[in-house]
Amino acid sequence: MVVLFLCAFLSAPGPSSTGTATFVIDGNRMYAELGFVRPDGSIHRALAFVDMGSASMMVRESLYRELQLDRNKPLLFRVGELPVEVPSAGVVREPRAPSSLGSDLKVEAMLPAGILQRYQVLIDYRKRILTLAQPGTIKPEGVSVPFHINAQTGLLAVDASIDGSPYRITIDNGSAYSWFRPSTAAGTRRRMKVR
Repeated sequence: MVVLFLCAFLSAPGPSSTGTATFVIDGNRMYAELGFVRPDGSIHRALAFVDMGSASMMVRESLYRELQLDRNKPLLFRVGELPVEVPSAGVVREPRAPSSLGSDLKVEAMLPAGILQRYQVLIDYRKRILTLAQPGTIKPEGVSVPFHINAQTGLLAVDASIDGSPYRITIDNGSAYSWFRPSTAAGTRRRMKVR
């Protein structure tokens, strides 16, 4: 009996290196379903706005209190089976009720680039699946593109060419649309009219 227990103990799986969560698209924005770990170990399922343009994890007031984050505890949540821990200093209490950016979704948190940059991130818009993995876990597919990263926020930018002119374009799925500075758009329009 001791041998069986020892074998079972040795073969017990450790923390997962990959996790997958479903998400919904609403107003052209992504909301992932995360499992927030309560102090007693039970899970509170909630939607989190996925924003590649923010640095800090934000949690709405009611969830913040439920998770007892006001006691300087780290925030623990799961993306599928992948556990994620955020130190209390990296969590911002948002003093509002759960809401959305334009619909009736009950959104209780915001998952920022500041967290995502610690992982490999795979977004499958067709299947509505967000996957996070420890670095080196997922073999990249497709065409690789060099990018620039703001180390403080995790925000990405790529170099692009529009009508022969170079531009640095930010990738932010948290924005519901693509936009350019007025001066950039005006310059492009002028060049196109000259032709």
